[in-house]
Amino acid sequence: MKIVTKIFTSASELSKIKKDLDIFLISRCKNPFNLYPFIENYMQSYCQESLPVILVSSVNEKIVGLAPLSLRKNLVFKSANFLLPYYVSPDFVVADEYREEVLRIFLHIILKKLKCKIIDLDLPAESQNLPILEKVSTDHKLVFRKQFIDTISHCLIFVQGSSVEYEKSQESHFKKKFRRLSRNIDEVGEWKIIIIDNLQNNQNAQKAFDKMMIIERMSWKEKWRLQTGCTIDKDLLWIWDASLSAAKTNPDFKCKVWFLELNNQAIAYQLVIEYKGTAFFTKTSFAEKYRHLSPGLFVQQTIIAEQFKKREIETIDFLTNLPYMKTWNVTCFPRVKVTLNKSFFSNLFVRKVMALLYRFEQIIENQKI
Repeated sequence: MKIVTKIFTSASELSKIKKDLDIFLISRCKNPFNLYPFIENYMQSYCQESLPVILVSSVNEKIVGLAPLSLRKNLVFKSANFLLPYYVSPDFVVADEYREEVLRIFLHIILKKLKCKIIDLDLPAESQNLPILEKVSTDHKLVFRKQFIDTISHCLIFVQGSSVEYEKSQESHFKKKFRRLSRNIDEVGEWKIIIIDNLQNNQNAQKAFDKMMIIERMSWKEKWRLQTGCTIDKDLLWIWDASLSAAKTNPDFKCKVWFLELNNQAIAYQLVIEYKGTAFFTKTSFAEKYRHLSPGLFVQQTIIAEQFKKREIETIDFLTNLPYMKTWNVTCFPRVKVTLNKSFFSNLFVRKVMALLYRFEQIIENQKI
């Protein structure tokens, strides 16, 4: 059967096949960030310095493959990357029975039609597409370079056994640490944990958003934003808006915001997405004034303990690998940086040029400041 692949470069074009894409992605994705609302919203909110390119393959008008990409062009060449940031584990979404053929078509389009000299992708190490990419890269005489990079890995907790068993598996000082945190918060005043869910309800969504914004304005990030000229957290708005859209159309998609309130004031939050057995810890923040109380850690431990009690999910995914996450007994899963281009020489050349251009851009930005 003939595979037809179309190229979309704007959210408005892509919206014409929204229903079919929704059906395909919901049936194929365990990663909520690969769902249509996250792709559409990212195309609308970002991409000022790059061109979004979405490749969609179909057989008999039924979608069998998706490649959400972003093209960057500098003075020397064009490069292709995934559209979405590494910390949400972007990937090609392809039906198993067409995987090799579709990935071969995607590479052909990226190299021949889009004329990219380098393909630079951050993939989950467990991606089914990795071995196939390596195999089909030989068709185009590409050098396939794979690096496991610790800084782009992500921490997981597997929700297995009882909460008592989980606490026993932690380091000896674990329980003492959180008892001490609880006592410290008790000494400051009355506190409570509030969960706002059912965000399909506009009133609930607005209430949660307002509380998050109050905390953001009290956080250390506010000072950083003022210094850098960033007025908003674009990643937070992207995840929030896309989550609200996904929750309205996908019954498996759940979004909740957990708040720690102290003396009737919200001082920390954690935005959590629950999807197909995994709780994703997305955005979090706390009031800088209460840093000594570790309110962010306290909220996260409350959520983790609750997951072990309820047993509604199988995995907790922190998305990144920050030092504080070692507070818990986590398992670190690597992500892989894959680079494909024509030869080892050109690979070295391209990477050096990219590094020089990056340094040049940084100098220009510093001069602006």
